[in-house]
Amino acid sequence: MAAIAFRKTGATHKRLMLLATTVLLGAGCGRFMGRPLSKVFGDDTIFGFWFRLYLMQFLMMMGAMIYGLATRHVIHPAYLMGVPFVLADQLFTAYVITNPAWPSFAKNLIGVS
Repeated sequence: MAAIAFRKTGATHKRLMLLATTVLLGAGCGRFMGRPLSKVFGDDTIFGFWFRLYLMQFLMMMGAMIYGLATRHVIHPAYLMGVPFVLADQLFTAYVITNPAWPSFAKNLIGVS
């Protein structure tokens, strides 16, 4: 939504769209790197789940920020506002998924017993 709001500001729009694209990487990278990372970090804790699913996405976001810092000598404000929001969302998701009450809640939510 933020990228749509800033579509007339090219640099901000481009960076927010890049962040939105990296959010889609979680599922694919989790399947690709999930097993090796879960052996190292485990997946029954919040941070183990985060590392398994979101580490590659985080590295892509950090790579974009480092590239901007190396080429323009400043981190774009879109990254400074967007990356913490994405990280907070990821940690909240990891907290909910690793909560012991989640499986029964999810089953009740979709009507499976």
